[in-house]
Amino acid sequence: MKRIGVVDPSGFKSSFVDRLIVQKTIYLMQEFGLFIGYRFNWYVHGPYSPGLAGDAYALCGTYDAVPWVQFVKREDEERFKQFLVFIGARAHDHDWLEKIGSIHFLSKMYPSMSREAIRQRVGAKGLSLTRDELDTIVRELREFGLFPEGR
Repeated sequence: MKRIGVVDPSGFKSSFVDRLIVQKTIYLMQEFGLFIGYRFNWYVHGPYSPGLAGDAYALCGTYDAVPWVQFVKREDEERFKQFLVFIGARAHDHDWLEKIGSIHFLSKMYPSMSREAIRQRVGAKGLSLTRDELDTIVRELREFGLFPEGR
């Protein structure tokens, strides 16, 4: 999280948006092939990991003491660099992270679910998602191999 730069430990406990950003960022990073041990389920704001929530709260008190690290395997480090390109300037855009995380999660969990059904399911969570936004997010996911062709 230090390398991605999306955690401010001073405000994490009081900021729902900061916690949402952490949840969606780690979800997407793991889906990028960098699994660090968290399991996610479908919750109010898309993919959510109770284990990650607990660890993130615990980490807030020692965040400054945690060292900045790299992945051990070179291929993981390269994939992480690609993830940083993927997330890019939107690393703090909680709306985009919630939408892209939710779209990816639903498409993975329900491979036969149509795009329109995905859009409606995301909308049912209170997110406004137009067909154009959905198409754009699907293109972005596909560009990085995170959305199956033909859907």
